[in-house]
Amino acid sequence: MSEAPPEHVRPDQLFALLWANKDKRPPNEGEGADPELARMFDDMDERFDTPPPPEHRLGPETCARLWEHAIACPDCRLLLIEDGPGARPPKTAAQLEQEQLDRDEQRRKQVIKFWIDLIVGTAFFAGAFVTLQIIRGAKVVDQAETTLRAVRDKPLDPRYVLFAILILGASWFLAEAYTIARDLWIDFTAWKRAVPIIGEKWVERDKRKKRGG
Repeated sequence: MSEAPPEHVRPDQLFALLWANKDKRPPNEGEGADPELARMFDDMDERFDTPPPPEHRLGPETCARLWEHAIACPDCRLLLIEDGPGARPPKTAAQLEQEQLDRDEQRRKQVIKFWIDLIVGTAFFAGAFVTLQIIRGAKVVDQAETTLRAVRDKPLDPRYVLFAILILGASWFLAEAYTIARDLWIDFTAWKRAVPIIGEKWVERDKRKKRGG
């Protein structure tokens, strides 16, 4: 019967593992010296003075087994040295629930803002269209009697200014509505994943951004 493969250290266990072993700093020189691991302990800040939430703490046997494995396994050792000092305590269930409530509230506000931007942007666009039709209907120029001086001295029709303002307003609000819709409802994950070479990394980076990591 073959032995079960060794259990590797997961990133979510990193803080609890280091907190439980924070007093095991090896010496820089002499017997049992491990300069790399010693530097890692030196880089750990005051976050590790506070224990992780009870539900995320490791039992003594699990902690000892993972620590022994992490020191010997190249991949887990690299995880300790590179990510260990920056590890953060896992969030409690109450914190996760509050974050979800905050996200839901933020989404609700975004949905309301989307509809406001869409309605206002559409109104601005309709106003610009009507203004343009009025300008075209009122523009009666007799080319045979028009001279260069007459064109030069002709004052700017204020309706052109109104048209420009309405177009700018429509562009602003509709662009905001599109941005909100893209964030809330349009999923470009499949397209990003299809990009050669960098597609998967692109998707993973976006996921980390959404998680705030």
